[in-house]
Amino acid sequence: MTNAEAVKAMNLAVQKTLKTMAGTDVVMLDPSVKSQVETLGDVSGEMHLFQPFKGGVIALSFPKETIFFILNRIYQSDFDEIDASVEDGVGELLNVIHGQFRSITASFSAGALASPPQVVVGRRHKLAQDESARTLIVPFRTGPHLFHVYLQVA
Repeated sequence: MTNAEAVKAMNLAVQKTLKTMAGTDVVMLDPSVKSQVETLGDVSGEMHLFQPFKGGVIALSFPKETIFFILNRIYQSDFDEIDASVEDGVGELLNVIHGQFRSITASFSAGALASPPQVVVGRRHKLAQDESARTLIVPFRTGPHLFHVYLQVA
């Protein structure tokens, strides 16, 4: 799968998930490819990818204002601190986006396996990644709110 194919698939997966779950539109901004990635948000979730890949990571990272906005739309409830319910929400979003991504890329990722989501609170944590691999970073905007999706496939 090329970077362009991965970006297109991730864009569709994120758009479909947030439109369906939160009733909100998202816009993909300019993606980039980097090594040694640190997340930019206040809360992040990551899943480790296994076969047919040699390894990899898919992750979401949200500033607190962004995840509060999204979860408020999903659960019709106010969020003002990162607690267990916010962490669960990030894990659930990651699960659904990963499922959509797998569905869109079925010809490439048939039989793919992934770990359960792990959620980390705090800024600038490093993704658990292969140090020699490069990571595709896809920023998104929903209304005035930004968040990032990270994808690394070895």
